[in-house]
Amino acid sequence: MGFDYQAPSWKKPRRIVGIRQKIDKQPDVKGKTLSIFADDPVFAQYHYSALATDMDLPATELWRLYRSRTDSENRIKELKYDFGGESFNLRDFWTTEAALMTEILIYNLMSLFRQAVLRSDAVSGRPDVQHTLKILHYKLLCQSWLHHS
Repeated sequence: MGFDYQAPSWKKPRRIVGIRQKIDKQPDVKGKTLSIFADDPVFAQYHYSALATDMDLPATELWRLYRSRTDSENRIKELKYDFGGESFNLRDFWTTEAALMTEILIYNLMSLFRQAVLRSDAVSGRPDVQHTLKILHYKLLCQSWLHHS
């Protein structure tokens, strides 16, 4: 189910598809509860989200496609803010590409380290939490400082 919408800044309309998922069937489901209907027992059972797309696929296919990419914006932000990915331009294409590839390599190594070593109750308090580099830096420095003082 969806509808077409064109924001003033868009060159063409996009299809907006609404998604409703029952919370008790998938407790870790992404989305929001509708605070306007917080007291309603039916609406409170679901998480809601919406997709804006220019693809002409059935709603279920769109949901499956976008679900696999749900965390990509967080990875882009992490590259920008934790690894300096927003601020380097070395005025030469090949030098900039080499710097970007080095940054991605370091990011991937950090991700492996995070998955293998830091994804534990000792660091996060929950086994399923992945922290950003900034938070890991803070937690590891503070914990080591507190243990050595």
